[in-house]
Amino acid sequence: GNVRLVAVADAFREKAENAPMVWGLDNSTGIFHAGMFLFRSIFFISFLFCIRISFCIFFYRTCLNKTTTAIDTLILDSEDNWQVKMLDGTVYPAELNDNLFVHPCLTIICLHFNHRRQFFIFTSEILDTGTFRRLRVRLRFRVGE
Repeated sequence: GNVRLVAVADAFREKAENAPMVWGLDNSTGIFHAGMFLFRSIFFISFLFCIRISFCIFFYRTCLNKTTTAIDTLILDSEDNWQVKMLDGTVYPAELNDNLFVHPCLTIICLHFNHRRQFFIFTSEILDTGTFRRLRVRLRFRVGE
């Protein structure tokens, strides 16, 4: 049993000594492979870093953006004048864009205020049924003007 293991080990050692060096510094192929491995590793780590940064930005903008620039309330008075109230209490007059979508299930409006343009989406789940119906009627009559 031991004689056979020694013979296999000697044969393996002989093949390893006669094989060309893959990672040797004197072998240009080895240097090329080492460089490609390093490049792929750096690229992969950079890619993962960019994904992590993108997720952090997305999470901040969607979940944690409770700053003073966040919108608190939309106000529509009896004369069809829109106002936008921010979380800090500031109220800005707003203009309704002509590009709007009014449907019994979905209403999308675009308001311009304080050098910003913001889209708002309303459904019957967001507003109670009576308020949603009145909003749709007022927007349809405004479009007809």
